[in-house]
Amino acid sequence: MEFGSAITIGNWAPGIDVYQYPDNIGFYIQSKADVAIENHYHLSGKETTDQSSVALYFADYSDVSEYASGSIIGNQRLHIKAGETNHTQKIWVYVPVDIKLIDVAPHMHYIGKSVNLEIIEPNGNRKALLRVDDWDLRWQGAYSLREPMLVKQGSIIEGVFTYDNSDDNHDNPNYPAKEMFWGWGSSDEMLEFYLTYVPSSVNDYGKMIGSSFAAFEHFYDADKRIFVNESNLQKVYEEFRKVDVLSDKGQIYLISIVESSLGGQILK
Repeated sequence: MEFGSAITIGNWAPGIDVYQYPDNIGFYIQSKADVAIENHYHLSGKETTDQSSVALYFADYSDVSEYASGSIIGNQRLHIKAGETNHTQKIWVYVPVDIKLIDVAPHMHYIGKSVNLEIIEPNGNRKALLRVDDWDLRWQGAYSLREPMLVKQGSIIEGVFTYDNSDDNHDNPNYPAKEMFWGWGSSDEMLEFYLTYVPSSVNDYGKMIGSSFAAFEHFYDADKRIFVNESNLQKVYEEFRKVDVLSDKGQIYLISIVESSLGGQILK
């Protein structure tokens, strides 16, 4: 089994209930594929047992007309100083193809305070997607839309996350408060949101996944990205060759090219 080619079927965190796709939408699992379960434990130093179980419900082909996919959007460049009551950080993903958005699930740990997700449409208009004003690690959830929402190619999905790393935060795992970084442990922090969607074409599944990977490299706001399309591809390529790829400008060029899904035509 090669985990490098693994695709997430679903996930669970405290507060998430049983999950079901909308009618006529399924998740395709290839014949003879391995299904792996990855558990994250907060070690206590004591011997214990695990009661985890998973149930998969299979559908007839005739009942499914579309297949969902999923992406994790996040950033590990997270450093929250001790005593900060309102540390704010943005993460975002470029949408390189039309998708029908099914649900969204933000994720932080104990010092998470609030999260606001918006869609920035190609014309610059902002559309509210999700707002959680009082984050609680124990009551997370995948927020399903009443109807799948069309997110147009060229849109940005942006998340603004706020943290309270003060002694006044009763959920803070550290007293006195200490600086926090990204990490797997519950006493560390995270900065992520998950998307479930249906691409407009079967040929577009990999494009959105590639853009999601690129999103983890964003160290700049979405308005700094370089718009890349077929019409300006040659110009972008010529400009890219003139910059130091290790500089901030060079990295913005490189990441913008990769997430545009046209990287194969430039970086060959």
